[in-house]
Amino acid sequence: EELMTSIINTIDWSIEDREVFSIEPVKNKLIWRDVTDYSVRKDYGYYLDNKLWMLDHPGEWYFNKDNKKLYVWLLNNADPNESAITIETAYHDYAIKITSKEHIIIEDIDFRNAVLDGIYVNTSKGILVSNCTVSNSGRDGIHIEASPDSTVKNSEVKQSIHDGITVTWSDGTVITGNNIENTSTGGSPRRSNGAIDMRYSRDALIQNNTIVNSGFRGINFMKGVSVVNNIIENSCLVLDDCGAVYTWNDYESRTSYNSQIMGNIIINVVGNTEGTPRLTSLARGIYLDEFSNGIQVLNNTIVNASQYGVMLHNAFNNTLTYNTLYGNGDFQLSIFDSKINGTVKGNTITNNIMFPLNANAPIL
Repeated sequence: EELMTSIINTIDWSIEDREVFSIEPVKNKLIWRDVTDYSVRKDYGYYLDNKLWMLDHPGEWYFNKDNKKLYVWLLNNADPNESAITIETAYHDYAIKITSKEHIIIEDIDFRNAVLDGIYVNTSKGILVSNCTVSNSGRDGIHIEASPDSTVKNSEVKQSIHDGITVTWSDGTVITGNNIENTSTGGSPRRSNGAIDMRYSRDALIQNNTIVNSGFRGINFMKGVSVVNNIIENSCLVLDDCGAVYTWNDYESRTSYNSQIMGNIIINVVGNTEGTPRLTSLARGIYLDEFSNGIQVLNNTIVNASQYGVMLHNAFNNTLTYNTLYGNGDFQLSIFDSKINGTVKGNTITNNIMFPLNANAPIL
């Protein structure tokens, strides 16, 4: 028999799912088949799913793998015998899968309902995705891995359960002119890295994209990336301790980022404290986290982040200039050093416009 699943908010920025191996009702104890990545904490929430008896509201469904039956409670309590009902399900892991190819063009195609990724590219080079629509992907809308010099442009990526566009180990990749909506906001909450997640990819560009409604970060990036002229609205809707634009320097490396965050407009960084003991959210517009350095933050506008407009946490040798930060919750700019020996140094902050809309809120 298929096991019950537990969805656990283990820490502010992560949700994990684990199969429930057994339940000890006398001790009020759940035993999971596998340990969680982060320790389970007091006052952090969880819920259970994946049992037929839990199907108790319109819009919910359950699939029994043993008898191959799908159970659905239709929206508005609709009677399937009285009206035409169309139910679409996922069948293929990938709508299109490209491996070990060069200079392939994917253009003007509508990809829907992949079990994992709408478009999956691996160990390839120079792949172009243009004017496509990718929707309702069970993991990432577009996943590019170990495929340098690839481009995703002028496309729509909607309703991805995990990330909208993921790029790893793919130098020279360009993500430009795309609309990315409702990333990691539907169905059972899942851990997400960002609507655009760009890691271990140098000389890369994220430009002129519009990102609306992200469960976690709008853009997540690492070294050697330029984040330019994007619009990010309504981010950090599901998870907390989050930034609309976020970066961190892995393994305490002191090498320079050589990255730019320029000309972006960030509106409504919400945060979500549900399932946590926190009373206020930890949501920031631009978040330069652990050992971020050598980053130019220039000409950005950040409005209505729940906590800070910009946060520098253990970050050094960065430049913040000509940014406009206003109406952000606690501070417009926060600089925080949590290391014993001190890490925050060499940051240059000049010619920024910062003002709160709440008379009692400080600027710095």
